[in-house]
Amino acid sequence: MIISWSTYESSESVKMVNLVITGKRGGSPEEDQIELVERKGKGHPDSLADGIAEEVSRNITLDFWENEEMGPYHFSDKVFIVGGKSLVAFGNGKLLEPFEVNLVCVTKEGAFSKDYLENLVENYLKRTLHEYRPGFSKIRVILIPASEHTLTTREHNPLECDDTSLGVAFAPLTESEKIALQVEHALNGLPLKRKYPMVGEDIKVMVYRNQEKIFLTIACAFISKYVRSPEQHRDIKLALKDEVLNICGNVSTKDVSVEINPDDRFEENSLYLTVMGSSIEHGDCGISGRGNRIMGINSANRPMCIETVAGKLWLHPGKLYNLIARNVAEELANDLSAEEVNVRILGKVGEPVSRPEIVHVEINPPESSNRSKIDETVKYWFENLEKIKEQVLSGRIELF
Repeated sequence: MIISWSTYESSESVKMVNLVITGKRGGSPEEDQIELVERKGKGHPDSLADGIAEEVSRNITLDFWENEEMGPYHFSDKVFIVGGKSLVAFGNGKLLEPFEVNLVCVTKEGAFSKDYLENLVENYLKRTLHEYRPGFSKIRVILIPASEHTLTTREHNPLECDDTSLGVAFAPLTESEKIALQVEHALNGLPLKRKYPMVGEDIKVMVYRNQEKIFLTIACAFISKYVRSPEQHRDIKLALKDEVLNICGNVSTKDVSVEINPDDRFEENSLYLTVMGSSIEHGDCGISGRGNRIMGINSANRPMCIETVAGKLWLHPGKLYNLIARNVAEELANDLSAEEVNVRILGKVGEPVSRPEIVHVEINPPESSNRSKIDETVKYWFENLEKIKEQVLSGRIELF
């Protein structure tokens, strides 16, 4: 059902922006019989790749500013981490082979050095993995000069889309989605790390809801030097299970069950133990763009796109439109008290970023739709791109 097709004139463009508002009948994702949600923590190999990509991009923009609108042209959204090798036992462990970080950065030739980028990667790993030490990784930087066509186009109009890209977001979050986020944030939060230093940063939370029952499967990398015996390991897992159940109880009244590292086999001395708290040290690999989507989760019941957000210049449509879609969806869900708001934005290469090909806002139920409010919210974010820049460069908004 199409509720309305609106247009508005962008402040910097003569053309109009197409805004399509449609209604959606039926139950919201909260009412689906089956719901599947995944959250990869900051120490997961894919999240590490995303984090490195974004750390590089953000600092390039801050450190090599060309003008107030953009920052130097670049993209660092291609990161591939190759797993290393470790040897662990109760109470100790050592790294046998470091993992390898491969960072590809495209920018203007001679804009900055490889050493500069290597330091950014090293510092990010130190901040993210609390047991990371120098020598645990090999960092390989590949600098590729941007094409003359790209640079010339950007000089002609820095506010022009340099790619045809999608942005997709949704709101409000369901209980299952909130649980996935809050459990990972808590397990990777400083209070819990102080209480349980053996809990590493490589945490993945998988939520499976079947009607009124929620099942959590949590992969959690334990740090071997803090785990002295199988008995202590069992006790820690039981304590963490209680912590997780308490978090879930604050979000939902549904029946929740929790399993942590269910493939641990004590009788065979086969446990998820690591030296530094991430599976990246023993064979696992990470690739940017394979982690969480813009809402911080991978939700199988929701619309999504596979655009890599982390590592792109803040004004790249593949980043900008995902952030705008998220802001619009969250604001409309709150202001309209809608059960479900989906926002999809398409930008076309060569057109101004403030004039996307289409903005599609889908409202459930249709009666929640308020055309003037939707017009106002969409227009606001396309006319206040500076606020998106602040969100990205301050690091205040979670991108993956």
